[in-house]
Amino acid sequence: MPVIHVSMLGGKSAEEKRNLVRGITNAVVKALGVEPGKVTIFLKEYGAQDIGKGGNLYGEIGG
Repeated sequence: MPVIHVSMLGGKSAEEKRNLVRGITNAVVKALGVEPGKVTIFLKEYGAQDIGKGGNLYGEIGG
């Protein structure tokens, strides 16, 4: 049973998350030959002040 963890900047809509989950599921099904119902995906959202990039907070550099 593949388990995928996705960490991402928050603010995406439910539709965008749904599309992401479907796309990842389809890729795992194709790559590993498992049934879609066996794929579990966890989405973890972070705020811009919770992510560092290049020594700065993401929210301070504008992404």
